[in-house]
Amino acid sequence: MLIPAMSRLLFCLMIVGLLWLMLLPAHPVGAAMVEVADLVTHPDQYDKQMVIVVGRVTSIQTAENRQGQSAYGFLLKDTNGTVKVIGLGKTDVHEGEQVIVEGVFVASEMALVTLR
Repeated sequence: MLIPAMSRLLFCLMIVGLLWLMLLPAHPVGAAMVEVADLVTHPDQYDKQMVIVVGRVTSIQTAENRQGQSAYGFLLKDTNGTVKVIGLGKTDVHEGEQVIVEGVFVASEMALVTLR
């Protein structure tokens, strides 16, 4: 009788562990929450780093790359500056909307590249 009870307990612990993993934050450990002004004034400090930025969406553009994949770009503005956001796929943001963007900052382009 002890073995089936132990098996049930291990199974339950596995399920709880998997559920806990699914509830972890989506951003990787080490992604820093920064302001647009930080990216604009110290771009080299954040180059090729995962960052999280809050701002207002403007100038949304969509296109297809040479492989036929959808792509998008928009400007992310706050009161202190503007950076570009570039990503593959379709975006569900709208002009004027306040959003949180997670991506890799590329200093040479002054842009965030999203990973979804």
